[in-house]
Amino acid sequence: MIAFVSMNYFSRIWCVYELASFCKHHQGEALHERLMLVSLDWPSSLSPASSPTLTETERGVLASFRCREAECFKPCDRATVLAAVRKDWGSEAAFDTFVQHDLVKVLEESKTRYSTWLAQVTSDTLELMFGS
Repeated sequence: MIAFVSMNYFSRIWCVYELASFCKHHQGEALHERLMLVSLDWPSSLSPASSPTLTETERGVLASFRCREAECFKPCDRATVLAAVRKDWGSEAAFDTFVQHDLVKVLEESKTRYSTWLAQVTSDTLELMFGS
């Protein structure tokens, strides 16, 4: 799964549901190989601000994650999603802990892969344009 995310992704109830369902289904199966989170806020690899390490803001969004606090338009959506999270994860707290600890590693590995892939694409493009 590739999820194109902003930091708001983690605050929307249906995004939480998507993430919780996928992660539970693939938990223990090298999740970092099956899930790639690509932030819409990451700079291109050519940017001087580009870095494969997570920013404090990125870490903070996940460290403060609480699925119960995710936003929704209809209260029945919250009830439906939180019931599904409790069914799959045993409790909301168990999923919160997963996001706060394990998902940080997935986001970090995703950012490193993103940075590496962009650098490779840039290199390949330059080679095609100018030869080796």
